[in-house]
Amino acid sequence: MVCPEEQDDTLKTLRLIPVNKVKLTIVKLVIASIIILLLCGCLSILLLVGLNHKEREKI
Repeated sequence: MVCPEEQDDTLKTLRLIPVNKVKLTIVKLVIASIIILLLCGCLSILLLVGLNHKEREKI
């Protein structure tokens, strides 16, 4: 199988960027957690608004 990264020397270029794998993993987890919390918050608000709207229709 032909890998374009090997042909274009992209792998060598990427190795020039100093990356601490532990810090990168921690940052990824933090960002993922923030996104999950925001999505859960938005869904909770939408659920509460929807339930509140249904209660008003009953009255």
